[in-house]
Order: sequence, then C-alpha cells, then structure tokens
Amino acid sequence: MQYEVTYNNGANCRDSFEQFLHVYDLMKDTRNGLYYHAYDDSRESFWCDPVTGLSDNFWLRALGWFSMALLDTLDKADASAAGESYEKLKQIFVELMDAMLKYQDESGMWYQVVNVGGMDRNYLETSGSSIMAYALLKGVRLGFLPESLSLIHISEPTRR
Repeated sequence: MQYEVTYNNGANCRDSFEQFLHVYDLMKDTRNGLYYHAYDDSRESFWCDPVTGLSDNFWLRALGWFSMALLDTLDKADASAAGESYEKLKQIFVELMDAMLKYQDESGMWYQVVNVGGMDRNYLETSGSSIMAYALLKGVRLGFLPESLSLIHISEPTRR
C-alpha cells in the first residue's frame, strides 16, 4: 500500500483491498467473528475441510498478522479515494477486534489457539498477544476504536 500511494498514485490499491475482502468472504466464522487459520481453494490439503477448504483452527498469530496488515493498509490508504472499500475494511477491523476481546485472558494475553483457552497443550502466546496489543492500540490512536481500549494491559507471563 505504501508503494502504491507513494510511487504509483494509488493505481493498484484496489487489489490490496480486494485481498482483505476475499479473506473476509472466505475465512470469517460468522458465529464467533474470528478468521480461520488457512484456506485451500483446491480442498486437497490434508488439513482442510473437504467441503469448505478451511482449516479447523483460529490461530492467534495468523489473526494478529491479518489485523496488523489490515490496520497498516488502512493507515497508508487514501480514505477519500478508497471510499466504500475503506469503510468496509475499517468495519472488518473493528469487528475483528471486538471478537478478539471476547477471548482475551484475564492476564491480558491470548491463547495460541484463540477460541479454546485452557485446553491441554494450548498456551498463552507472547508474540501473538503483542501483535494484538499493537493492533488495538494503533486502532485507538487512529480513531477506529474507542479510547477506553487504550487501558488494555498486557502483563508479563508469570515466571515458573
């Protein structure tokens, strides 16, 4: 997005927007608001559902990278030129942050597999939690999220 805006007068920004919209259309679970970890259009990979092509899991780091990329794209895009797409992507970001907050642990962190906190061998994950903190706080700074979210506390895990 930065390249397009800086060197190409935004000529191909629509392609970036469409990538996010495809993920939204194909990978969002409408029941919990999260996005599946992966999608296989061929439906041939061992890990995917043969009907939907989706993986079984909601992986924190994938959700974090998607959130961060979406937010950074919105930050660099020309909102007035993007029009309706910009507003839709902003809505997608806000809805995802709302969904993620429902799964935040009392420690301020999130589990590696987001929707099954406390499951055996699932753990509170530091890098993904840091990415989510970045997305939430930048979302507040850009005015996409309410300022009350700036009070979110990501604590250091207890050392054992």
